[in-house]
Amino acid sequence: MILRACSSLLALGCLSVSLHSSAAEEYSQSIPTELAKLLLDFNGRSDFAIYDGIMDDFPDFDLPSGFTVTGSLRQSGSLRLALATSLSEDEALSALGEVFLDDGWVSMPEIEPLRRDGGFVTAGAPAEISRSPRFCRDNDGFMTLSYGQHGNDSYVLLGANNRRGMFGFNSNSCQAEIENLERSMSMRAMRGNSDISGYIPRMELPGEQTENYNPFGIVGMSGSSREMSTEVSIEIDWGIDAIYEHIAEQINRQQWNLDSDSIGEITATGTWLRNVDNVGNFIGTLTVTSAGDNRFDLKFVIRAQGGRPSNTFIRAN
Repeated sequence: MILRACSSLLALGCLSVSLHSSAAEEYSQSIPTELAKLLLDFNGRSDFAIYDGIMDDFPDFDLPSGFTVTGSLRQSGSLRLALATSLSEDEALSALGEVFLDDGWVSMPEIEPLRRDGGFVTAGAPAEISRSPRFCRDNDGFMTLSYGQHGNDSYVLLGANNRRGMFGFNSNSCQAEIENLERSMSMRAMRGNSDISGYIPRMELPGEQTENYNPFGIVGMSGSSREMSTEVSIEIDWGIDAIYEHIAEQINRQQWNLDSDSIGEITATGTWLRNVDNVGNFIGTLTVTSAGDNRFDLKFVIRAQGGRPSNTFIRAN
């Protein structure tokens, strides 16, 4: 990028100054506090601050073993606390959840966690499920727990709200909020889920221990809010029955119930049913089609019961 400064009064022409005279280096250890505030709170309106421990405004709780405080952040009414841990996701979230429940917090109704890796994935790809349990206490607001990994390290991020009037202008209690949420979830189930992509099963493709394998046609997802599909083309020295069984076994393990299937020389098809509490009922269909020369086309369609097809294209990440 070149910055040009021109002087029309002195007619001295233009002065070219390179803004990339030296390469920018990424901060790897620490960042100046003032720079962080400038970048994250440019207008200075969000009461932004970063702490090397637990800030005083954060709700008190007993830190269980297996966690180390990394730091905390305040921005407007949002408070965040990062904890390093060597525990697994289930162990970490369960340990912290028990602490909050024992201290008078109540658990908010939780919709079944969404998959972030649904559809066809290459062999050995890490599984990703979004799970963030949430708790509530009348005088402290909501507390949300999220587990994540950065490099080789694992962390839990606790998100809280330091406003006493946590429910805005409507000073509802936690119980009232739970009742409102349950009504909303019930209405959502009757209307059909607005994002069914998170309920597409994860289907790991065959690949390991095969001599001829090439996932040459993985595509995104297409569909609407009530029907979505994902597909892939592979080249592999397997029979159509072996490919179908490899995928079908995985679907069976993910709370889908087989309704019917059929395996022929050219096409193999299976249909599954699934009910997700507070969300609705789904129909899933897997189709494996032989394209000749050890090439196969795989497609999975998920449909909310009563849904209509759509040609809207949504590109996967």
